[in-house]
Amino acid sequence: MKRIALLFALVALTVASGCASVTPARVAVIDFENLTADTEYDHVEGAIAEYLTTHLANSGVIRLCDRQDIYNGFAMIDLAKSEKERYARWRRLGKKIGADYLVGGSISRLEGNFILTGRVFNVRRGEIIPGSAATEACKQEYEIYYSAQKLGSFLATQLHTIGALQEPGVE
Repeated sequence: MKRIALLFALVALTVASGCASVTPARVAVIDFENLTADTEYDHVEGAIAEYLTTHLANSGVIRLCDRQDIYNGFAMIDLAKSEKERYARWRRLGKKIGADYLVGGSISRLEGNFILTGRVFNVRRGEIIPGSAATEACKQEYEIYYSAQKLGSFLATQLHTIGALQEPGVE
């Protein structure tokens, strides 16, 4: 009887110690696509990714891929930008740079508003995580930063929900 109790105690300790050392997922924030049809806003593609990277870095324990690694990864894969190929490119990029999840999206214009759309992509499955897409809108270019912050908060919550983001102090 004591042996069985000792065996259960060892199994419980092994499971508990394994759970305590879970490594956060690697997340890459990629440049947002400029769908405004106006090259004047091309600079916003990288700016939104930078805003989101900073926001996610301050949201909890997360392993973010280096932006330079992302650029280098994109340089090594086919850059065909057809809608049909978007997620195939994201999957190839994620595998190339060792990311578990990608955060990406687009900026567009509709009736004078800037529309930011973001989503979380599961590299292993090759699909957008259900419930992880969000849209924020603003009127002026200078408001894009605030819309990106709101989008970042939502995406951080989604990453936390799927276990890719841990609370500060949790290892």
